[in-house]
Amino acid sequence: DGKCTALVIEAGEYDLKALLSARKGMPLRGRALRDAAASAGQCIQAVHSSNLVWTDLKTENFIVIGNNNLNEEVNDVNGKMGLPGVKGIDLESVIPVRNNPIDYTPEAAPPEFARALLAGEAPGVFFGFFFY
Repeated sequence: DGKCTALVIEAGEYDLKALLSARKGMPLRGRALRDAAASAGQCIQAVHSSNLVWTDLKTENFIVIGNNNLNEEVNDVNGKMGLPGVKGIDLESVIPVRNNPIDYTPEAAPPEFARALLAGEAPGVFFGFFFY
């Protein structure tokens, strides 16, 4: 019938997992950590305020947009540059509150999550674990 539907979103330069991998074990610090944590927290708050839960919370589901400075950010030991423009992606695993998860990434989930899932319970995922 010639009708088309499209979803247009911003493209990311890289994700937080790629940034952390490139830093070779050096954690985010200072303003970079605060920016990333605040952006992730706002994304999670938006999901939760809609009575939904994001069951696949992991670093590769947060991208950095409008900032093609990966090499500079890798070398920013004290986090002075910051990380503006961190956005959440890959939200198909969002479920209504108190429902059982339908999708998650095993390597990003604690063992308690798998045990609870096998028992038919909906386990909680904590934001602090993400930035540990």
